Amino acid sequence: MKTDDELPQTSGVVYKWVTGSDSYCVGDDGSIWSRLTRSWKRRRNGNPFSRWRKLKPTIAKNPGYPRVDLVLDGKSVPCYVHVIVLMAFRGPPPVGHEAAHQDGVRSNCCLSNLFWKTHLDNVRDQVIHDTRLCGHRHPMAKLTEEQVQEIKRRIAAGERTAMIAGVLGIARWFVKNIRSGRAWADRD
Repeated sequence: MKTDDELPQTSGVVYKWVTGSDSYCVGDDGSIWSRLTRSWKRRRNGNPFSRWRKLKPTIAKNPGYPRVDLVLDGKSVPCYVHVIVLMAFRGPPPVGHEAAHQDGVRSNCCLSNLFWKTHLDNVRDQVIHDTRLCGHRHPMAKLTEEQVQEIKRRIAAGERTAMIAGVLGIARWFVKNIRSGRAWADRD
């Protein structure tokens, strides 16, 4: 049975058990700790635990948040650090809420920076912090902002969709989406 006395002791940091585990804990500074032996599959002498060691998160390629792999029920499970922190300190999210970074910095997983917010509030924060993946920042973007401005200038001049698409080497449907406001609507 796990007790709070077993948690690491660091000045100025509060630790809690990772939800659903007696092998991991999380600090309010965003640090994740493990007491599993490195050979957790072998479990020497029937004791899978050793001293606490700090895990080093990796940055998930997409969407770019710090992530650690936790061994839960004998299987390695990738988990986002910000979600682990929120679950341990603030409990599960209310219905319709998701993890949000107050300052917009994905690597800042301190408890004071993390909140459960609705998706709409999270998107509004992304717009405020200028971190929203839209336009040329989107990983699937095919056009630059300058190209979109050129397309909009040509549309305003009355040029035909097929002509614009042919000159720029893009599909006609893409020019139609820009013309109708379905794509790049936030750019003037």
